[in-house]
Amino acid sequence: MQPSNSDRRLAPPGKHLLITHQLMRGEDVNVEREAARADLRRLFGDDFGTRVRILTMSQYRGEWPVNRVVQGEDLSPETDVPGLYHVGDAVKPSGYLMVEGVAQSVNALLDALDALDAPRPPRGAVAGVGAPAAPVAPLTHTPPKPARRRALHWLVAPPPPHPGS
Repeated sequence: MQPSNSDRRLAPPGKHLLITHQLMRGEDVNVEREAARADLRRLFGDDFGTRVRILTMSQYRGEWPVNRVVQGEDLSPETDVPGLYHVGDAVKPSGYLMVEGVAQSVNALLDALDALDAPRPPRGAVAGVGAPAAPVAPLTHTPPKPARRRALHWLVAPPPPHPGS
């Protein structure tokens, strides 16, 4: 995943932030990290270690993969415990992945909490009599979802690189 394609602030001009994932096949974390480095050396060749640098490494194993559920099979934010809600990569709204999915799950929860706190018309109120005639659109923490065609467009014509690269 190359998030600096969508947010150029994530890398300096002429550079990109690339997030990679490698499968852990054994129990020795140091051996697995070196295997990941070997994969990246194979992919980037002589640029690895000079123009291509590792900024950080994380490991996940067993029941803790990078993404908690299969895309499209996300959980509901509501739980059986009043006031307890799920957020995170297993609760992301449709169409979002990884970090942006986590952020949107939080935004969706904030919208739901705002709706709980919103003033309600008194019982039996009639529109225009003691209540607003037209409902006011609620503010939202969640930005509009990007068009589906954007993903296909980026495969064919990705955004240009940083100026000066």
